[in-house]
Amino acid sequence: MTDLQSDTRSRLLEAAEQLFARHGFDGVSIRDIAAAAEVNVAAVNYHFQGKENLYREVLQQVVAGKRDRYLAALDAARTEQPGDLEAAVRAFFRAHFEDTLKTEGGGNFLKLFVREMHHGRPENARLIADLLIPMWADVGRAMLAGEPGLDPSVAQWIVGSLHGQLVHFTMRWHKTHLGSEGPVRGDDPFGPLKALFPPLAGDVDTYIDQAVDHITRFSVAGIQAVLAGHRSAHPEGDAS
Repeated sequence: MTDLQSDTRSRLLEAAEQLFARHGFDGVSIRDIAAAAEVNVAAVNYHFQGKENLYREVLQQVVAGKRDRYLAALDAARTEQPGDLEAAVRAFFRAHFEDTLKTEGGGNFLKLFVREMHHGRPENARLIADLLIPMWADVGRAMLAGEPGLDPSVAQWIVGSLHGQLVHFTMRWHKTHLGSEGPVRGDDPFGPLKALFPPLAGDVDTYIDQAVDHITRFSVAGIQAVLAGHRSAHPEGDAS
């Protein structure tokens, strides 16, 4: 592949990622992608043999990149503070918020993931699962390293709760600060609903500090309570 071909392919992937994250698979045409990438329409078929393959490659690229960054953060926490539950939780969420809220296009992963969860095709679900299941398994192991006899189903509930907080606090920031035309202004029909939740900080660094601190303390206390209940039910470490 020549440098020009490689550049064209990269531009198509970048443009497609932005458009698919914003509008979904069905809301984007090949012509839209080519125009955003400033390339000929035929380039999509030349490099990806159609929109479906381009979309799947975008998914794989975005999900794999996110997974690798999360696992690197967990590995660093385990090396520096082995067996420390709070350090693992804090490192995981810090990596998520820094990556998602402070990098260009950082929210695309969650937007694509949420769309796939609600409106996706079965073949794409398999692709995402193959990439994410090993990551979440590692998250569970890192956060529950001191509980070798824990029933795997309990660990799945804990990981699911962590993921729910991750999505909620990230999408709240994006909804309020990063609308399609920048920060949300004017009459906001969701304003009354937002009042039910704590106010969002005005700058991203403060928000990340507040969110990571809250989620870490909340999650660690919850995990410890769940583990205490598990130990009471299985005093001899029998998870059967």
